[in-house]
Amino acid sequence: MPTPAPGVTACSGNVSNRTFFETIAGQVDWDVYCAVLPARWNVDVGDFSLRDGGRMEVSYRGPDGARLTLQEGSFCTEGVSACSPRDKSLGEASFGDRTGGLVTLGPDMGFAVYVDPGQAPSWALTGTGMDQATFVDLAAALHRIELAEP
Repeated sequence: MPTPAPGVTACSGNVSNRTFFETIAGQVDWDVYCAVLPARWNVDVGDFSLRDGGRMEVSYRGPDGARLTLQEGSFCTEGVSACSPRDKSLGEASFGDRTGGLVTLGPDMGFAVYVDPGQAPSWALTGTGMDQATFVDLAAALHRIELAEP
C-alpha cells in the first residue's frame, strides 16, 4: 500500500483513508479538507466523483453515537436555500482555514457549517450527537490538504 503524501498525514483514519483524500486532492481544482479528530473517531464511509467538477462525501463515527459528515465540491448547486438547510443561524464559525455560516439543523438534530452553499465548489460539515462547542472545535480543526509539487 502506498505511503500518503505529507499533506494528508494530519487526516484522521488509516493509510487507505489518507490515500483517498490524496487521490481526490490530486484530481480536483478546489481545496480538499479532511477531519482531524480525537481518539475513538473512525472513518465510516467515503465516496467521490469527478463528474461536473467533482464532489466528495466522507462520514465519520465518534464516541457515544456522534457523527460528522463532510461534503465538498459540486455536491449541491441548486441554490443557497436548497443547499444549506437550517433551523436557526448561529453566526460564523471556522471551517478549517475558511469561515462559514454556523447553523442548527433543528431541535436535537445537530449543527452545520456551510461555506459558499449553492456554489461550485462549496463545503459543508454536519454533526450530530455532540454539543455546539465540540462541533465548532471539530470544524475549526479541519485540515486543508496541500500536496507537494511534482
